[in-house]
Amino acid sequence: MSNSLSYTLRLIAIALLLGCLAKMPYGYYQFVRIGTFTIFLVLAYQENERKRMPTMLMCIAFAILLNPILKVHFPRTIWNALDVGIAICLCVWTAIDAIKKGKSENGS
Repeated sequence: MSNSLSYTLRLIAIALLLGCLAKMPYGYYQFVRIGTFTIFLVLAYQENERKRMPTMLMCIAFAILLNPILKVHFPRTIWNALDVGIAICLCVWTAIDAIKKGKSENGS
């Protein structure tokens, strides 16, 4: 899988998670669980293929937390904090990858 797919999946996950901050119908939150669970499983597989264990483990942890089958129950305020925290982790991860890619393309 390409880096651009990884970036796209991360951006989709960020958008879905931040959408949870708005008052949405319950079905949206179910969709977010299914979507982010799937995204994090794909990202974990991709990171495992690249031998990047810390980010693979992070993706597995997020997939477990957001899984749609054995739901973890928290109050809405906790979920909002988790959604923002996970989105921030994804933003930082994406920024670090972009910086590394820029350095490798410049020969630094």
